[in-house]
Parts: sequence; structure tokens; C-alpha cells
Amino acid sequence: MLRPLPHPVTPFANETLDSYRHRLAAANQTEFRTMRNPSRWLQCPLKELERLEILSGQPRTSLLWALPELRRHAPDVVALPEVFIFNTRAACDCSERSGNNGQPIQVYLRGLHDNVCIRHRRWLSCRRANVFEQIDLSHAPEVVRAQRLLDRLERRHGAFALGTTYSHCERFWSEVDRRALVRGDRDSVLARIYRPDSKTLPDRFDLIRSQRFHRAANYPKSPGSRN
Repeated sequence: MLRPLPHPVTPFANETLDSYRHRLAAANQTEFRTMRNPSRWLQCPLKELERLEILSGQPRTSLLWALPELRRHAPDVVALPEVFIFNTRAACDCSERSGNNGQPIQVYLRGLHDNVCIRHRRWLSCRRANVFEQIDLSHAPEVVRAQRLLDRLERRHGAFALGTTYSHCERFWSEVDRRALVRGDRDSVLARIYRPDSKTLPDRFDLIRSQRFHRAANYPKSPGSRN
């Protein structure tokens, strides 16, 4: 018989279903398998949404808004995402301070333009050099501004139209950057966000780190900043 687990866990915005299941299981010191089928012998007749609503103790609407995979069970309550990107990334560092029980939170990207946590001014895309570090944008307000403008365009034109436009524009500016045709603005942003540890020598061959910072520095030239 299903009943709420003793320790509730709040779902994170756009969190993947497996990420939430793992956190809920860890918080209640139970097996991940229990989140999918509470009985070892009987298959649960309830839908995923109904089962998770009981186990988590969270309101149905909270689960639907936070976990996109559940929306197929109640499209009359919350519409399916216009564009469902299957790429995932770690949530903003703020999630590590919001009662996540020490478990990493994985979220779906809203689209290729979804790169910045506006509230905490963090660059989230291109992964991280290590799991405890995201690019601090507090000295590059134009990057955060670009994300706000892109979000506005998404609300106005929809995720599908924006995604197509954004991918074309990003490829264009990546090629411009690769050819070193326009660098003044980019280098100014790069100097403010790339602050290597003063106690260590810079690694000139760290391509992954370099690509992350270069992409963030080019972000103000996105379609939103030209709107």
C-alpha cells in the first residue's frame, strides 16, 4: 500500500524525473527502485504521476510544473513543452543550497539559449571544469542581460522559432571568433569572467575550459542582444 515518505523533497524547475527520484530516495534512505515500483511482488496500477504524488507528498500541480516528463499524464493541467530538449545539465549552484539532500540535480535545457541563471548570475552551459564550479558572471552584466532578452524573445515567439534562430546566430559568431575577426567586446568580457587561480600557472591547453569561457564571452552577441 502506498503512503507518503517521511521526508519530503521539493522538485527543482525542469528537473529530470530520475534526478528527482534519486533525491527523494536518498532523503528517505530507501532504494531508488522503490520510487518506480513500491512493491517487490506486485506491479503498481497507478500512473507515474499518481504514484509520485503519493510518495513525495507534493501537490500534483507542483510536480507537473517542475518535472516536464510528467506532463504527458495531465496535458489538460500543464501543456507539454513546445520543444523538449533531451540534453541535460547540472542545475545552478543555488540548488546546492536549497535543500537538495546533497544529491546533484540534473535539469533539462529549455533550449539551446538556456545558459544563464539570472538570479545568481552563473553561466551554466558547456559543463563545468569540476562539479563545484560554475562561471561567475557578476562582473559581466551584459551576459546576464543577453539571457533576459532571449527569454523575452522565447515568450514572444516560442521556443521552436527561437531555437532555430539562435543556433544559426551562435554558429555565425563562433566562426567570427575562430577567425579572430571581431574581438574587442569579447576580450573585454573574457578578461572579466576568466580569473584563474593566482596560485597556479594558467593551463594554455585546457580546451574545454577555454571553450566554456569563450562561449560565455560571446553570448552578448546573441540574437537577443540585437533585438
